[in-house]
Amino acid sequence: MNQQPRTIGIFYFSGTGNTKMIAKLLATEFNRNVRVVDVIAIDELLKTNKTPEVEKYDIIGFGYPVHAFNAPRIFFEFIEQLQDGKKKNTFIFKSAGDPFMQGGSTTLVRKTLQKKGYNVIHERLFVMPANVLVRYQDQLIKQLYNTAVQRAKTMVKEILSETTKLQKNTFFSTFLTAAFSSMENFGARFFGENLYVSDSCNLCGICISNCPTNNITKQKGHIRFHSKCTFACGVFTDVQ
Repeated sequence: MNQQPRTIGIFYFSGTGNTKMIAKLLATEFNRNVRVVDVIAIDELLKTNKTPEVEKYDIIGFGYPVHAFNAPRIFFEFIEQLQDGKKKNTFIFKSAGDPFMQGGSTTLVRKTLQKKGYNVIHERLFVMPANVLVRYQDQLIKQLYNTAVQRAKTMVKEILSETTKLQKNTFFSTFLTAAFSSMENFGARFFGENLYVSDSCNLCGICISNCPTNNITKQKGHIRFHSKCTFACGVFTDVQ
């Protein structure tokens, strides 16, 4: 094992905040052993057209919330813009509101990263509190958070020791992921086009600035919605 200080880059997309929290937990643990740890929001890079500087990191992490047993469309769009990974060790973490089917197959994400030259050595699912449509009880939320803290410690320890740990994906789980993901992408586009604001809208612009896919714009004094929605409903949670 290489004992020299390493640089870690953690790129994540978080619709409601769960994946962001995991990214920060991982960063905290890496900081105990690593000199430089950067945590970067994928949607901010995409909205500003900034090129991810992956070449400066020794190890790279990618995180996303599970959407229909897969990563959301914005995550794949980000990967397609990445430079050649030059076989750098890479880890994947994902968040879901339950452990059903391990959040779905990671085959599509893994293969996409491998095609870009990244050596995926570690994958892990974090079960986090559901925060769209339903809300878990406070005691369960605390338990899930404490479990996530411990899983982050274990994951970082295994990554730094170069322990390979990949999710086992069956043909059925991979097929289910592809099928449900395709349906969700279609539904999200349709859903996004048919949103509208209420009469109480004051054109403050919070929804525009928070939307990770630039699906919301203001045109001629009116809020308009388009077909780039990715069901990241959490962008509205701060709007009062």
